[in-house]
Amino acid sequence: MLRARLTAVVLGAWLLGAPSPALASEAEVRVATLQATLDDDEPAAMRWWALWSAGFGASIVGNGVASLAFAPGPERDSARVQTVTSTIALVSTLVLPMPAKSAGSRLRAFEGTPEARAREGERLLAASAEAEGLGASWLTHAGAVVVNGAAGSWLAWHDGHPWHGLLAFVTGELVAELKIATMPRGALQARDARAGSGLVWTAAVAPLPGGTWIGVGASF
Repeated sequence: MLRARLTAVVLGAWLLGAPSPALASEAEVRVATLQATLDDDEPAAMRWWALWSAGFGASIVGNGVASLAFAPGPERDSARVQTVTSTIALVSTLVLPMPAKSAGSRLRAFEGTPEARAREGERLLAASAEAEGLGASWLTHAGAVVVNGAAGSWLAWHDGHPWHGLLAFVTGELVAELKIATMPRGALQARDARAGSGLVWTAAVAPLPGGTWIGVGASF
């Protein structure tokens, strides 16, 4: 409750002496909070998505060229397998939803009442958090093990290159874990923080000489 009172005092002092504005509704406060959260997450999510997509695309091209240029042997077989795994990684990155990379812009462009915009913001936050949670879940780790294990096994037993198979597995796992570790989690953290805090927004207004005192606070 102390934090709520301190927040209200800060906002009230900022508005004291200003022309009497209309009191912001609870929905407008929610929209502003959601917009700030989604805006913070959007640039990092877009960078993550674009850089990993470009990296996998470059790997496909590089390994594809190598598979044609190398003479028959372990390097050529390894390049072929890496082309396949990079293609799977690129497709999964492009196909799986990443709402956070555009959620802030979509909420800003959404037209409607404050209540409707608040609902849309909540939906975008939930979708972004769900996608980020999936990207860091055990399913993603397990999927990487399956793909990289299959690649390593193919090289080791089908092509007869056990060392290159082990190298392909280890390298693929390192790349997959780095991708998971660098995934932005702003929306996921914001959703979890709100769920665990029991945050409740409150607003108050009182006329004062020369202006209107407006306080917006949060109780926990």
